[in-house]
Amino acid sequence: MNILFIIPEEYEGARWGGVTTYSLHTARYLCEHGDTVSILTPGRKYEQYKRHGIHIYKICDDNKYTIFDKIIRKISPTVSTRIRWQRSVLQFVRTHDAFTIIEAPEWGSSTLFLSLHKLSKIVVRLHRSWYQYQKDNALPIALEARILHIFEWFSVLFADAVTSPTVFMKSQYSWLESLFKMINKKIEFIPNGIPMHHAHTVKPSDPKPKRILFIGRLEVAKGCECLIRAIEKVIQAVPTVQVSIIGEDTRMYINNVYCSYKSHLVSYVRNKKMGKNIRFIPRVRNSQLYRYYKTCSVFVISSVGCENSPMSLLEAISYNIPIVGSNAGGIPEIINETQAGLIYSQGDSDDLADKILVLLNDTHLQEDILRNIEKRKYSYDIVRTASLTKMFYLKCSS
Repeated sequence: MNILFIIPEEYEGARWGGVTTYSLHTARYLCEHGDTVSILTPGRKYEQYKRHGIHIYKICDDNKYTIFDKIIRKISPTVSTRIRWQRSVLQFVRTHDAFTIIEAPEWGSSTLFLSLHKLSKIVVRLHRSWYQYQKDNALPIALEARILHIFEWFSVLFADAVTSPTVFMKSQYSWLESLFKMINKKIEFIPNGIPMHHAHTVKPSDPKPKRILFIGRLEVAKGCECLIRAIEKVIQAVPTVQVSIIGEDTRMYINNVYCSYKSHLVSYVRNKKMGKNIRFIPRVRNSQLYRYYKTCSVFVISSVGCENSPMSLLEAISYNIPIVGSNAGGIPEIINETQAGLIYSQGDSDDLADKILVLLNDTHLQEDILRNIEKRKYSYDIVRTASLTKMFYLKCSS
């Protein structure tokens, strides 16, 4: 098969989120097993090269504006940028070999024009829409965000097939499932997958200081403030606990002003005199995360809202690390499927602190969790999930 993955964030760019991580893992597996695989992303200049056997294409805005472009750009630069990206994707596909399958997330609405021209079979994968991202982060939602939401909604509606990494996100589109059945289109649950690693190296009885790990963007929707408030309570019971918060800073809307969310969090930590226990670490490469995973006692995923299938959660599970996760979005189904840890009520810092303390103090529970993860984590092995993806592609193309 000739497969194209479209990623609306730059490959090897400064911002590399879950959409890119999922796409690369799947693309690499399919390529290694005989498929021709390409990745299309935005870039600062036109580039074409191969990485791990995958064709990488970067396309940039040509800065040629029609009268229509100029009007839209004056009204809303964000909407203009999105339309020009959709059009660039269409032009790229028209000038390259016919792809059997083209997959893209609904975020970015990359396939909207492609779906209308029916050049290839289009598969849209449900991640989390831009509108929902802003809502979860309590950001002001302007008219242009609603317009982009409509673009994303239509990109899902016009697709030939849809996949979702969680049952939760699929349930958010129950209306679509009913419609697709009527018009003989497919919507299917296929979990995200990652390469699985050897057993976790820290034993529950390890006398070294207890270490808690959080990995994710520093933003409201990731529940960072709830985590820090919980740690305040944890420190009272375990004064030597060490917490690593790894992730890039973002600008959030706090007290009616946009500001650095990291600065907001650091200020709280300093005021509460928790600087000796909590360390903020700028985003690190995936290849460097292992040293943090292998030394942590508990991994916390503290998201709120419609978090879908966070890759950091799957990575922690792959290393057999006990989890404390919120009941937001698709997080509970992943933790329950792998029996990887405890679930708390999202936004409740007291409940989160209690669950963390239970895991830190109960070595028998930790040992049970480690055994459960090792047995059940392979539901999210890239070998399995990419094989399910390939079978789904074959059904779509037949």
